[in-house]
Amino acid sequence: MPCRRLSPDRSLAFAILRKALEEDRLLSSNSRQSTGQAQLLSRQQNIIKFEVLNISYSPNQQIAPNLKAKIYMNVRVRLAPSPTGNLHIGTARTAVFNWLFARNQGGKFILRVEDTDVERSKSEYTDNILEGLTWLGLNWDEGPTFQSQRLEIYRQAVQTLLDKGLAYRCYTTAQELDQMREAQKAKKQAPRYDNRHRNLTPEQREAFEAEGRQGVIRFIIEDDRTISWNDTVRGTVTWKGSDLGGDMVIARASSGGVIGQPLYNLAVVVDDIDMGITHVIRGEDHIGNTPKQILLYEALGATIPEFAHTPLILNSIGQKLSKRDGVTSISDFKDMGYVPSALVNYMTLLGWTPPDSTQEIFTLSEAAAVFTFDRVNKAGAKFDWDKLNWLNSQYLHKMPVPQLTDLLIPYWWSKGGYEFDSEADRPWLEQIAALIGPSLVRLTDAVDMCKVFFSTTVEYEEEALAQLQQKGAAQALQAVVEAMESHSSLTSAEAQKITKKLSKEKNLNKGLIMRSLRAALTGAMHGPDLIESWVILHQRGTAKTRLLDAISNLNLPAVGVAAETPTPEPPNAETVAETSAREQSAVETPTVETAAAEVTAVEISPVETVEISAAETPGTEVSAVEISPVETPGTEVSAVEISPVETPGTEVSAVDISAVETAAAAVEIPAANQQKTIASGEMTSSNEPETTVIITEIPAGNETDSSSGTTKVIITDEPPSQTQQIKEQIISILSEFPAYIGSFYEQYKSPLTVVGVILASIISLKVLLGVIDELNDIPLLAPTFELIGIGYTVWFVYRYLLRSSNRQQLGQEIQALKEQIFGKKS
Repeated sequence: MPCRRLSPDRSLAFAILRKALEEDRLLSSNSRQSTGQAQLLSRQQNIIKFEVLNISYSPNQQIAPNLKAKIYMNVRVRLAPSPTGNLHIGTARTAVFNWLFARNQGGKFILRVEDTDVERSKSEYTDNILEGLTWLGLNWDEGPTFQSQRLEIYRQAVQTLLDKGLAYRCYTTAQELDQMREAQKAKKQAPRYDNRHRNLTPEQREAFEAEGRQGVIRFIIEDDRTISWNDTVRGTVTWKGSDLGGDMVIARASSGGVIGQPLYNLAVVVDDIDMGITHVIRGEDHIGNTPKQILLYEALGATIPEFAHTPLILNSIGQKLSKRDGVTSISDFKDMGYVPSALVNYMTLLGWTPPDSTQEIFTLSEAAAVFTFDRVNKAGAKFDWDKLNWLNSQYLHKMPVPQLTDLLIPYWWSKGGYEFDSEADRPWLEQIAALIGPSLVRLTDAVDMCKVFFSTTVEYEEEALAQLQQKGAAQALQAVVEAMESHSSLTSAEAQKITKKLSKEKNLNKGLIMRSLRAALTGAMHGPDLIESWVILHQRGTAKTRLLDAISNLNLPAVGVAAETPTPEPPNAETVAETSAREQSAVETPTVETAAAEVTAVEISPVETVEISAAETPGTEVSAVEISPVETPGTEVSAVEISPVETPGTEVSAVDISAVETAAAAVEIPAANQQKTIASGEMTSSNEPETTVIITEIPAGNETDSSSGTTKVIITDEPPSQTQQIKEQIISILSEFPAYIGSFYEQYKSPLTVVGVILASIISLKVLLGVIDELNDIPLLAPTFELIGIGYTVWFVYRYLLRSSNRQQLGQEIQALKEQIFGKKS
């Protein structure tokens, strides 16, 4: 309450104060009169005494502590929503301002439901309003009271105005009112009631009632009256009586002397008087009602409360936020995944600026401690979805994992339809919440982000499929599967060791392993931390299954495995003749003379067909060797055909094999992909890429029994050159560089931010000093700057060095800055 000077007669003032306190005590006792009218008048008399006294105090005045408390605890505010719709964000913001002011002043926040509109008011809207306020944390001290239960009190107030001659019955019909408005419109006049029935005689009233007319009750408003009040937000506001539209209807039509249902303006005033409301805090769209209500306060002999009309919430184009702009009710914001602490924080900033304008995140209690109306803006506040989303994300990122899990479970159930046991699976659910928490903007984001953990199948994005088709991806996944065989359980540290070990022992690129793992486990190339996701999936037994499914079901490049060659039946002479007659070879090889020799590993890059002609060596047979295609983009190996070689006791069986990586070279045979001189002096030519075939001797069986030996043939790509290896390493490093930079920034985010701010401050200071040096050459500016500097220095010394509380605050800020730069001490 604003301070007022003491009455000259302090003893009389205190005597009246004590009497008022005693009356208030009696009013609160069981002896309080039960009738609403008597209760209204008694409380009103109590409040009037405080106002008439105009009493306040200073610290030097000797006033009893209970009197001080009474003066400061007298603040009473109210929220009066109409249950004709769900709780609107505009009404909720009004509730926030009322709540903050009441808590700041140590007063009471009262809830009143204005449900006199019987046709539009519904119980489900009332429930929605109460649930919304409770969800936001705006607890009320009294109520809720319902106007529909107080109609008799309003009728008594109307009768009082009729008895005083301040109201009258008006029998103007709807048709007459329409004709009156049309005439005013033709004359380009503002529509208003012309007060034609204000001074009816008793005979005229009886005549109208005899016609069957029902009369409304109008409150008299004199055109020459001026109504002013000091608005806590807008300053002095003045209205003329002639601008209020004529005499005001305060009760609906009725006949036979019965008072019809009282209307809004009268019911509001009677309720505010009865509840002892000291401050009416509401949106600026109610300013037009305020002068009419002030006249009613005066007519009922009540003290006029203070008014504060807060700015409206506007949409992006500066119009009042409405349902046409989409989500406007508090229940809708809840369904969209906003948390109440973030939403109420944002609503506090819609029209109010905290003393520290840089502070944007605070609780209701923190805001209440510094809330004042002198920092409430007059201009409308535009609703900013980006700002709300940012605030909501800050609350989610800092929320304890158990609390976040409790909030996410209903969304996983209702919106995701996921099946889990909220109690038995609680540790697992908390791991998921901890993993995705730093990435959440709204709670609903968790539905899609967590689908990969709850689903039994994986939906692959195109980017993930492309990654799985990369060379070496299948080999990397197969290696991971084999490594997981020895881990019944898996931790983050163990998962990291697996990837490092495979990268080192299998000579696999770590980036390839990680990218392939993410693609196979999640079906996407972006998402939460891969290692933690892997651990979470492994706990449910789905990690290994997904890796195997990716290997077997997506037609990935095959993993090379050496195959043993079955021994075919010896070919007859007809076969030898047919083989010799073929002319499909792309490469002809010279004769290799061997005695009981064994042909083994062949290392080859892609070719169409390789045919080896028969060598005339007695006693040796070499049957046809078929080589399965070696995987290289754009090429295909169809067959290798070897004609019979007559060498006793030795044979090479037909083999169908895939590529392997190692072989000992004995003879290099240039394939049909280049021009090269062969041992026999023959030349082959082709425009295909260069390919080399390497044939190496390896014992196929027991060396002492060459006649029964078999031969193994292994085909692999030619080892990449050193230049190619360096090229691949550079590409891998560059592909992982953005991810490395991102992880480095996340790890050292705070120090980097501080360093950036310091550098920006130094640069800005240098620029400012340069500008000042230039301005110092201008006469009178240099002394002005010196005076400003001296004044600022004096203010700084007083603000931060002389006052103990501010010295402590400065010390805390310096300590916080040191902790941000160097980290907290353990």
